[in-house]
Parts: sequence; C-alpha cells; structure tokens
Amino acid sequence: MSYLSRARIDAADARGRETLRQLARGPYIEHQRLWTLWGTRPDAQRDFLFRRVEGGTPTYYLLSESPPVMETPGWQIETKLFQPQLEEGDELAFDLRANPVVTRRTEGGARRHDVVCDALRTQAGEPIDRALIERAAGLAWLAKQGSRCGFRFDEGEVRTGAYRQERVRKDGGGDIRYSTLDFSGRLTVTDPEPFRAALRNGLGKAKAFGCGLLLVRRA
Repeated sequence: MSYLSRARIDAADARGRETLRQLARGPYIEHQRLWTLWGTRPDAQRDFLFRRVEGGTPTYYLLSESPPVMETPGWQIETKLFQPQLEEGDELAFDLRANPVVTRRTEGGARRHDVVCDALRTQAGEPIDRALIERAAGLAWLAKQGSRCGFRFDEGEVRTGAYRQERVRKDGGGDIRYSTLDFSGRLTVTDPEPFRAALRNGLGKAKAFGCGLLLVRRA
C-alpha cells in the first residue's frame, strides 16, 4: 500500500518561514526537512520518493509507504491512497526527473557515469550538438528502464530537457555530485507488475535528492 501526498510550505506560518530559510542551504537539507513530515529521526530508513514542483512557494509530491503527519507545523499536506489499477496496453501521461547513469567497468572496478557526460566523451574532438546528445543519451537510458520496468514509449511522444549538474555539500564535509534530466510525455504499460514496482521504488539513482518519482495519469 502506498500514499501519494502534496505538501506545500505554509509561508504564512513562522515555522514555515523557518523551513524556507533552511531549504536555502541546499538539497541535502531539503531531504532532511521532508523526512520530518513523518516525525522520524534524521537517521531513520527512507521509505519515500519526492519531486519538487518548480516555481513559487516550495511544493512537493511525495510517494510513501505510510502517510505523513497531516498536522505538521508550517506545512499544508493533502494525502490519498495510491493504488493504480493497471493493465497491459494502458497509455499514461508521465513526468519524471531522473538521475540517469551508466556503469562502466575498468581495471579498477565498476564506476557510474552520468549518461550525458559519458556520451559527450565518446564524441570528443568531433563537432557536436549538445542538445541532441543530451536527448539521445537520456532516451537510451529511459528505454533500458522501460525494458525491465514494464513500459515502452515512442520517442516522438517524449520530451527531454532541463539537464543540470548538481554539487551538494554534506553536513560535516564532503561533496555529493549528481545530474538530473527531466522527461515527460506518454508511455504504454507492457507488464503491469514490474511497472507497479517502478512506481513504488522509483527509477534511477539520487532518490534522496528528488529524483526517480514517476508521476503518471491517464492519457
């Protein structure tokens, strides 16, 4: 059983304004603050995915195994049970912010690479259209996800964009680096069971930084 929530910071509340000030410190703090919506310790096991809505007062979509605490000071929260009824052949509109990576094996062992940077390296020294490379690398990654997660798509019905490279400073020192790429469009369910698992578990890496939540609705 899963729950889909929309959580908005209440800027009219003093505690909401304090949360806004904390969020200005970056994505690492953002994840910690969202954790508090369940009243859990900062070191508790994560069981939720989230996606921040761009623009305006910070608003988040969250998918979790348990509902957040509705009366959380400084937040306005709406929650509903998430039990999608899916069949093979269903067509859905989707939206996804992902951290697409590829694993390359070397003599020193396996290492993950951002798919866009990996693709650009293969084109080193040649004239390139960066936007086309970003799109091609992103769609190739998404197609691999679909092959194991029970969905397919027509490239002409999927938009890509907003590629970003992020660098997060952790409390206590050290950096975390990751990239994001946005996808939206239409997909077709080919196998409902692995697709449901993908909805629950997310796609790709960097889920602690708002990546991986596959938002869907009937097309």
